[in-house]
Amino acid sequence: MKQKLLCIIFLFLQYAYAQSPSGIDLLKNERQIKKTLYSQPDSAKVYIKQTLNYKGKLHDTIYINMYIGYGIYYHLKNNTDSSLYYYNKALSYSNERKYPKQYARLLRNKAAAYKKRADYDEALKILDLAEEKYRSINDLEGIAIVYGDIASNYNLMLKSEDAIRYLLKSIAILEQKNEKFYIHNVKLSLANTYMNSGNNEFAADLYKEVLKGFQDQRSNKNYALTLLNYGDCLARMKKYNEAKKNISEAISGLEKFNDDDVTAIGYSKLGIIETELNNLTSAEVYHQIAFLKAAKINSVRIVVIASDYLKTLNKLHKYDEAIKIINDVEKFTIKEKANINDKIYFESQKNITYQNNNDKEKALAALKTKLQLMDTLKKADKPICTIVLQQEYQNKYQNRKRKSLKNINTSLKEELDHNKKAAMLPILSLSCILIGVAAICVRKNKKHKRNILHAKKCKDQLLSEYENKKELNRIHKENIDQKQNELTSNISVLATLEGNINSLVNLCKEQPDNIAVENVKSQLQSLINDKDYWTLFRKRFNEANHNFQKNLHARFPQLTENDLFFCSLLKLKLPNKDMGMLMQVSPESIVKKKYRIKQRMQITTEQELESILSSTPL
Repeated sequence: MKQKLLCIIFLFLQYAYAQSPSGIDLLKNERQIKKTLYSQPDSAKVYIKQTLNYKGKLHDTIYINMYIGYGIYYHLKNNTDSSLYYYNKALSYSNERKYPKQYARLLRNKAAAYKKRADYDEALKILDLAEEKYRSINDLEGIAIVYGDIASNYNLMLKSEDAIRYLLKSIAILEQKNEKFYIHNVKLSLANTYMNSGNNEFAADLYKEVLKGFQDQRSNKNYALTLLNYGDCLARMKKYNEAKKNISEAISGLEKFNDDDVTAIGYSKLGIIETELNNLTSAEVYHQIAFLKAAKINSVRIVVIASDYLKTLNKLHKYDEAIKIINDVEKFTIKEKANINDKIYFESQKNITYQNNNDKEKALAALKTKLQLMDTLKKADKPICTIVLQQEYQNKYQNRKRKSLKNINTSLKEELDHNKKAAMLPILSLSCILIGVAAICVRKNKKHKRNILHAKKCKDQLLSEYENKKELNRIHKENIDQKQNELTSNISVLATLEGNINSLVNLCKEQPDNIAVENVKSQLQSLINDKDYWTLFRKRFNEANHNFQKNLHARFPQLTENDLFFCSLLKLKLPNKDMGMLMQVSPESIVKKKYRIKQRMQITTEQELESILSSTPL
């Protein structure tokens, strides 16, 4: 509710107050304060300070809300002196007649600071004034919040009956108003009451509900406080592992707010769990941390924290250390503000310590004090009334849950019946569809079988054709190989013939007197120049390699007919000498011819030329 009330800061201000000439957007600052005060208080403090640093006159309500914001900040940081200082500063700007709602809110926050100091009587007096102010403006929601705060004080004073009466009245109003924010704080106090009375199962249910509420609100400190109490409840139910996990998480969250008071309780609770698990060394460490934190801030909780510490030290037989703790606690005047149960617990542990240390006089004095306190508690206690009140709310709570579950079950049953009826038509339709699909499948299956038979016949036919073609290719290859060999042989014969002819021509040149030189020379020269044997060679070669020149020319159209024929000879891999004889050139000319061919093909190496010739299909 504190967060919600912050939003009234500027509702009745003119726009001139919202947007200042100095560039400070007051409305934006207010939104950021509301958003971050309980989740990131240090960030909220920056916006509060920025607003108060505004050079110029602000409306009184702005000063009131900013100083209340400062007070809440220091309350969260467990600095009650600073908290009260800023609340009183806010009072200096407050006019209870002009701004009654803000005035009542300020009183509630001030009471919270006194409650944190364990000055419960002063807190209750201030809350009575706040209730009166809310009644004057007929603010039922404000009255309910005050009832919750009063109950929280009574709870800490161990006046369970009064606490429960106010809590039930608060919850009734808040539920009637459908209030979703502050009701979680009230239910947290109620859960604490149930836990303190031993009704841990129901308390745990309430804690879980409250945890979800604070998580949704992003109220980080309240979430951590609830988590701490929930862990304590689980420990009382002997669910120690789960309890340790929740308490450790709570301590981590609380340490961000520098609240040593509540953090000390967390460490003390961990020590209690370790003691129950007989991990006394770990327990001693936790209790020591808790005691030092409580002593540092003069916390009223030092009495109960010291009592748990003494219990562990007594189990460890460290009586001298225990006596030192007792002496330290006796120096704190704040211990007088501890509730009566905590005092009884402390005197009980003192008695055990002194007995084990053979100090009978102090042991007897502690026992006597314990009995006097118990007698006082017995006179003030009204356990039956408390149980009746608790049972009353628990019954209502459980009845609401049962009613809610019943409505859900009824709804589900009606929905189920409707779904059953609605499901019949789809089932019938589906049956018809399935029958149709089955018929189609049977027909398709028959057709599929026919297709398989046909495909098998086609496959057999293709295999037969493949084998025939394979045999034809084999025969064709044999013919090509035979013609290739023939061609190579013919080339050799032609080369030999040409060589002999050339030799005869040379002989005629050298011995013209011995023969009819001119006649023989003319005939032989005619034979050498005759191109018919080249035509025969090309014909034979083309029969063996009928597509080679065509395919090569397709790849390299720049090659001439002579180039293609030369490449044909190269494909036969004839020696340069034989190729020179066939072409009537020297072997060196053959090399030059190869070079020109490579240039036309735009390649550089013999390997590339050979690769092209071998890869060109015949």
